[in-house]
Amino acid sequence: MQSNREGDWVAVKKVGEVSLSMDPAVINNDIEKYLAVVNKLKDVTVHLDIMRESMVGVNKCTREEYKYILENSVHPVDVHIMADYTESCGIMRDIHTISSPRSICIHVSQEFIAESKDGKTKIVMAAKPGFSGQPFMEEAFTWLKNLREKEPSTIIIIDCGVNEENLAKVIQSGADVAVIGSAAYKVYKDDGEKAFARQVSKFLDIVHR
Repeated sequence: MQSNREGDWVAVKKVGEVSLSMDPAVINNDIEKYLAVVNKLKDVTVHLDIMRESMVGVNKCTREEYKYILENSVHPVDVHIMADYTESCGIMRDIHTISSPRSICIHVSQEFIAESKDGKTKIVMAAKPGFSGQPFMEEAFTWLKNLREKEPSTIIIIDCGVNEENLAKVIQSGADVAVIGSAAYKVYKDDGEKAFARQVSKFLDIVHR
């Protein structure tokens, strides 16, 4: 089955307001195992970052990796492409030829706020793109509030540095979807699958309060 056209992900977004990052900068060389564990969860989505070739010092998602994720995720996938125009066009054409069991939403930007092509969703980056484990920038709370006030119907995704301590404030500030990378993967890596599932449940409880 061909992947659904860009923007269809919006219709199924409310399946879950926690999106688990498949960024290689977070889950280095562990994509297949981690995705298998994520696929067992309910009420989540998957977030995928694809970096530009010229970005130095970043573990980039290869075509084989993002093809595997798009073909094997049982959850909706949000793709954030951080590349120049030529690279982005090639990646988008490629993505639309890859089979996917669920919907895909694509954002293209190297800036701190990225908009989907259909204008229905925006990603707010709360740290410098491409590097895991960075602290959450406090300015992002203001960006979220301002964006929510100006665009009440836009689905807002927050990425980078989101964890159990700031998640409630992130949602209160206006985010609909919280991308959680290191804060989730570290629990899986250090404490195993059951502890990871419990942690994700905690995240879901926070966003649904």
